[in-house]
Amino acid sequence: MIPAATPSTQTLGELEGAISALEQAMQAEVEGLRHGNIEQLLDAVTHKSRAIRHVDDLVGQAGLRESLQSLILDPTLDQGPLGPLALRLRQCREQNIATGGALATARRMNDMALQMLGQQTPPDIYGRQGQSTSGGAGHRTLGQA
Repeated sequence: MIPAATPSTQTLGELEGAISALEQAMQAEVEGLRHGNIEQLLDAVTHKSRAIRHVDDLVGQAGLRESLQSLILDPTLDQGPLGPLALRLRQCREQNIATGGALATARRMNDMALQMLGQQTPPDIYGRQGQSTSGGAGHRTLGQA
């Protein structure tokens, strides 16, 4: 078990604000997906990416990465001032996985509809495990958050 760090009140406040921005972006992403609003969805994904980077930067600068990761992965460790933040980040992670699953399902349904209409489906950009199939310089994994 990694001992929980004790962040300053200012750091906690900054993290709370950054996590709130992430939660709002993720909610906008869900709404864009729910209503089929591609512009809103793309805008939300952009905001979510920025919010994730901001949270990650704050966590790294405060030296809280290992403590928060431990708390996120093991809810029984949720203690101290990082507990509520870890819970919110865990919920964001779970929502991100659910949203990714909804997008993957929509993609499969779209591919099936295209095949039924006699049209060829577009090539896969990501493989089954979320790994980029391009192999280029921008090689990345889908859903890392």
